[in-house]
Amino acid sequence: IKTSSPLSSLRLEFYHEGSSVFDTFVPPPKDSILVGIYLVGFPTGTIRGTATGIGQDTTLTPGNAFFDFTIEASELLSTAMVFAAPNPASDEVIIYFTSGEDVTANLKVYTIDGQEVYRSEEIETVGGIRSEEFRIDVSDWPVGLYLFVLQVRNEEGRRAVVKKIFAVIR
Repeated sequence: IKTSSPLSSLRLEFYHEGSSVFDTFVPPPKDSILVGIYLVGFPTGTIRGTATGIGQDTTLTPGNAFFDFTIEASELLSTAMVFAAPNPASDEVIIYFTSGEDVTANLKVYTIDGQEVYRSEEIETVGGIRSEEFRIDVSDWPVGLYLFVLQVRNEEGRRAVVKKIFAVIR
């Protein structure tokens, strides 16, 4: 946002289908400003934005900015956001993940030769907010490599799957 006169503040507002999804004040810019906004949890589709500058004399600065941008469907489950710890494990392994949206998640674990040895209950998660986890007692599992398959599904039925390996040692 470029201004022709000094501002005391700048207000950013984003709307989706007429409803406010983001509203914040940012520090006063000198003559231009770059603001980074984390968009996880924003709805997909067209977002309408407004930037309103407040002059140092508290009057509305002419030349408010109006802009639109599109948010594509977020990645439901990034491979980088899924991992097992500790790895290798001896007593318990925890499968951590963070999804880009609210999802239902379930986990299956297989031996390296394909035999299913664990199946979780489904859990509901809040996307992008915090890491979720599945805790698995592996204290009586044989030493070896195991494949875990984490599957998530959002409200619209979109699915994502991540497959990774962890080891059990003694």
